[in-house]
Amino acid sequence: MTPPEPITVKVKTLTPIWTGDAQRETTYLKATSFVGNMRFWAEALLRSLGKEPSPCNITGTNKCKYDKAKGKTRVCSACSIFGCTGLARSFMLKLSGENGSYIKKSSMIKLECREGRDGKPPRYMGVAGFSGEFNLNIVPNTPSFQEGENRSIINAVLILMLRMGSLGARDQYGCGFVSAAALDNKWDGVISNLEFQEKDSDQIQTEHHPSLKDFFFFKAAASYKDHENPHEDISKKHLPFVIRHDTRKFLKFKTNIDTKVRHFFCGNMRGGRIGTKYNIGLANKTLYGWGWYPRKGRFSEYRDDCLNALMFELKRHSQNLKWKEFASKRDNCNSAKKWPEFLEELLTQTRDKLGEG
Repeated sequence: MTPPEPITVKVKTLTPIWTGDAQRETTYLKATSFVGNMRFWAEALLRSLGKEPSPCNITGTNKCKYDKAKGKTRVCSACSIFGCTGLARSFMLKLSGENGSYIKKSSMIKLECREGRDGKPPRYMGVAGFSGEFNLNIVPNTPSFQEGENRSIINAVLILMLRMGSLGARDQYGCGFVSAAALDNKWDGVISNLEFQEKDSDQIQTEHHPSLKDFFFFKAAASYKDHENPHEDISKKHLPFVIRHDTRKFLKFKTNIDTKVRHFFCGNMRGGRIGTKYNIGLANKTLYGWGWYPRKGRFSEYRDDCLNALMFELKRHSQNLKWKEFASKRDNCNSAKKWPEFLEELLTQTRDKLGEG
């Protein structure tokens, strides 16, 4: 039997990629970090396709366990690709052809143009990591890689993650935005090989387990005019952090939402860390971003309040904002109304062409 062909993708950074180590430095790119990114996007995609068994919570108590000797051979749609206890991942991820440079450690950014709750300038971790280009190689590891839709799922995940999302860690600080092209047209016809169910997966989508239908994507031309300090401009490297700060401030003082909701959407570093639900990067005078907010589960009733606040601040700090979101009045990209067609648009666009054509 001829072994399955590997998938090779040429990746070029728009903003540095951060993977980090025990010393909180990035001295090399860690492929394991990218595998985690892939699983996140795969789970969201599989939920939007209505796949059963629905992706499990791989870090929870009810995660999949494969044990052929005990007859436990049924695993969820994500673990069939990415593996679980007792079952190997269906592929290996290898990096090659690296050509670039590193900013090994992040420096702290102080927003002197804003005031934090302690009366001092808010602080954020600056963008750092690898800048340049490399090849990302997906090498089939088990026969299951070719079973059913698995290969097409992997292709779709790579497109979404690399062309519309981000790679590595610290994307909330603007790291990991890239451009990518599959070599030998390996992405042609991906959408035609995906099977759609009539409904989302039966598993309830919680605040930690979204469907891709709950994601949003945006781009805009950066504007450095500071509306709170009319006689000063915002520093280029500070702009994404100013938008973050102003969005949090808007939710705190101009809406009636609870503190827990604000922390859920914007993140929180105190009293139990909570990751932000959106990411903003700045490259070539263009703001790029993506995020998610579940329509089901806890805090779902505040979804519009949070996304409208972010959109308001993006419009204040940019021009020609393009926002793509399924089944939403915020969408201004003339997007398809049905999910299969909307997903096809995501899989055939790149972030720099968002809202065009």
